[in-house]
Amino acid sequence: MIQLIILIILVWALQCVFTLFQLKYFNREYINLRKKGFVLIGKQRSRISRGCVILLLITRDGEILDGKVMNGYTVFTRFKTLAFVKNRNIMENWEDEKIDSVIKKALYNAQSNYIKELEMLNTQNIPA
Repeated sequence: MIQLIILIILVWALQCVFTLFQLKYFNREYINLRKKGFVLIGKQRSRISRGCVILLLITRDGEILDGKVMNGYTVFTRFKTLAFVKNRNIMENWEDEKIDSVIKKALYNAQSNYIKELEMLNTQNIPA
């Protein structure tokens, strides 16, 4: 019984360590995009199925200049280029796209975040 408890603690500790590495990797990718301009983050979280995080480099008008997606089940997942979003507007309807539903939900989350950001700028009377 003690061996099982030790094994569970060890697996949990490894999960924490690998999560820290993934966060460090995410921050590095975010900072690299942030140096180029405004970055939107879209996410689709799930405890059981796979999750998805999207980083979109956009102009203030909503034109997407670059996109990256991290989509998978484990902490070993890495960012990949999201080529089909380049030179498109964040406010487009993504329903007709033949893409994974998890990526689609993350794109809609990024849209929602963009709308919230615009509303916040408008309430503070800051020009977009």
